[in-house]
Amino acid sequence: MELWHSEKRDKYEPLCSQIKDNGWGTHFFAIEVGARGYCSESVRFCLKRLGFENKLCRTTLKSLSSASLRSSFYIWLSRNSKKWNQEFTDHPFENFKVEKKLSNGIKNPSIKKSSSSLKNAAVPFKNSGLVNKGNTCYVNAILQCLNSLTLFTNKLSDSRPNTSCLVTSCQKIFDNLKVSSTPVDPSSFLVILKNSIERSMNKKFDIFSQQDVPEVLEYFLGEIAVHSVFISSLFDLSVTTSIFCDICNQENITVEVWPILQLGVTSSLQKSFKEYLQPEHLSIESGRFCHICNEVQPATIERFFTNCGSYLIIQLKRFRAVENTITKDASFVKVLPDPLTLPLKMDNEITFSKRLALKAMINHYGNLSNGHYTATVFDSRSNTWINCNDRAILPTTEETVNNTSSYVLFFEII
Repeated sequence: MELWHSEKRDKYEPLCSQIKDNGWGTHFFAIEVGARGYCSESVRFCLKRLGFENKLCRTTLKSLSSASLRSSFYIWLSRNSKKWNQEFTDHPFENFKVEKKLSNGIKNPSIKKSSSSLKNAAVPFKNSGLVNKGNTCYVNAILQCLNSLTLFTNKLSDSRPNTSCLVTSCQKIFDNLKVSSTPVDPSSFLVILKNSIERSMNKKFDIFSQQDVPEVLEYFLGEIAVHSVFISSLFDLSVTTSIFCDICNQENITVEVWPILQLGVTSSLQKSFKEYLQPEHLSIESGRFCHICNEVQPATIERFFTNCGSYLIIQLKRFRAVENTITKDASFVKVLPDPLTLPLKMDNEITFSKRLALKAMINHYGNLSNGHYTATVFDSRSNTWINCNDRAILPTTEETVNNTSSYVLFFEII
C-alpha cells in the first residue's frame, strides 16, 4: 500500500501544481482500501481532514471495508462467468447472509443457501484461517493441507510427549484451527520452525521471505520422521530404479524412499505417472558406467513403485531453469473427478494398483521470487472443497481444483 500510495502521489502532484498555478486551491488525497477490506491509514487521514467526527469516521471505515470485502467475494464467485450481472448493485448477495465476523470486526459473507455452482456447500467449513505474518503464506498452505489429513493428525495427537518442539507446536496449531472462531496466529510455530531449520542447515533462514513449499514440507516431514517412524511411514513411497547396460545387459538396482514424488507437468496426473514410469533410453554420450564392460555404455532406465504409505504427496515440476532464468510452466492439469491409480510392482512379477483420492492441494500464483500460495482442501464433514487463503476460508467448487496453479498435491489411499 505504501508503494502504490507513493506512485499515486508522484502521478498527481504535477497536476495539483498546475491547478495552484492557475489560482485555484487544491487538496490532494490518495487513499487505499485492500481487496480483503483493510483500510490504510491514508483513508482515516482523508476522512479526518474532510471534517468527519470520530464516530462517523469509524462507521465510514467499516462500511468501506465491508464494501471492498463483499465486492471481492462477488468477483471471486463470478470468476468463471463471461457476463456482467447488472443486478449486482441492487442484489449483490441474493443467496448469502452475513453471519461470521473476522478478528478485525469485518463481517464475512458465508453460505446460507446453496446455488447451482456451490450446491455442495450446505455445511460451512469449521476450520479457521491463519494469519499471514509477512510472506508466510507458504507455511499457512502447508499447515492447512496437513490439517485436512485425518489419519495424520490423529497419529500426531497420539505421539509421545517427548517429541520435538516443532511437532508439538504444529499439533497446537491444528487444535486451535478446530476450535477458534477467529484466524489463528502461527507466530510461535514460525519461530520454532525457523530455529529448527537454522540448526539443521547451520545458516540463517528468513522465515518471512519467499520460500519453496516442497523444500519446507520435506524438511518438516523429515523432522517428524526422526521422532515417529509410524507417522513418517504414512508418506513413504518406495521407488525402485533398474539400470540395464544395453551391451551386456548387466542390471544395477537401487531402491529409494521418497516423501514427495516429483512429476512432470502434463494434461493429467495419470499421464504424468505413465511418463514417469516409461523406460528411458540413454545414448552413449549420456550413458552409465558399466562395471562389467569397464566403460561408459548406452543404458536403459526403468522405474516402478513397490510400496506406498497411506498418503502420496506429488510435486508438479512447474519451475525449471532456462538460460540462467527460472521459468514457470502454467499448463492446465486435470486432477478431478477421476481417482488416481498408482501402479505397484513386487518381486519384479506381481503387479497391482492402489486407488488414490485427492484430499488437499497447494496452489502457487505468480513467479518463484514474487508469488503467493493458497491451499484447497476437502472437508469430509460437508463434502465440500474449501479454499484457504491465509485468513480467508471460503467454499469453492470441484471444477476449480483443475487449474493452472496446482503445485503440491496430497492423495489418500482409498
